[in-house]
Amino acid sequence: MIKDKAAETVQARRESNEELVKYIVEQKGEEETLKDILSGKAMTHFHFEEKCVPIIFDDDKQLDKMMKYLSDLLDSYKNMSAEVRNMISSDRIKYMLNVMLSEASINALENTKALTRVEAVEQLQHGQLEE
Repeated sequence: MIKDKAAETVQARRESNEELVKYIVEQKGEEETLKDILSGKAMTHFHFEEKCVPIIFDDDKQLDKMMKYLSDLLDSYKNMSAEVRNMISSDRIKYMLNVMLSEASINALENTKALTRVEAVEQLQHGQLEE
């Protein structure tokens, strides 16, 4: 019985996270926000130097899809600020996880789940989505 409940919880979280993946990757729902951060037009709420960043995507396929999308965006975007370019040349994966994935996740939570910024940050800090 406990095993069934755990499996149900994992499946529900995976389905909820899939909505975020579709919004971010397929619908490109956060692309303009990410481009504004890359160009320096907007400030990120996340720090490149963070030691530990919670990731709500515990499904490897979902995380892979997100990281491929972010990597493709970095490869194709030409108007990066010098500061962002320096961070990416220092540690591309770290920038993608600490800044881009965090920003996209928070904004997607706000837009798809009708959460406030505070609620979305709280969801991200818990490292998983709970319905």
